[in-house]
Amino acid sequence: MSKWRKGDAPYTKMQPKDGDVILHCGHVDDIAEHGHFFSMDPRNPGSVLEFTRPDGTTGKSKWLVCCPACFNAKGSKFDVRADSIWQGDEPIVRVDPDVN
Repeated sequence: MSKWRKGDAPYTKMQPKDGDVILHCGHVDDIAEHGHFFSMDPRNPGSVLEFTRPDGTTGKSKWLVCCPACFNAKGSKFDVRADSIWQGDEPIVRVDPDVN
């Protein structure tokens, strides 16, 4: 039994910030409200994922995000289909109520 219901869980300390690059499953409409957020090692601020886009350009990201359908289908091994720039600084990532 979890300590919180999904909407009542506290926000995590790490949050995406305005301008951060996020890698995601491509289903952006489902990410903001119900996304599963994964951040690189918070103990190592320089920890990032380096990636190459199909056009050969490169980028770096601290965040992987997927929609519920992709998470349910593949867990944390979901297919990354795009990168985007995060907009806004409002907290969005909550503690997972199913994790002790």
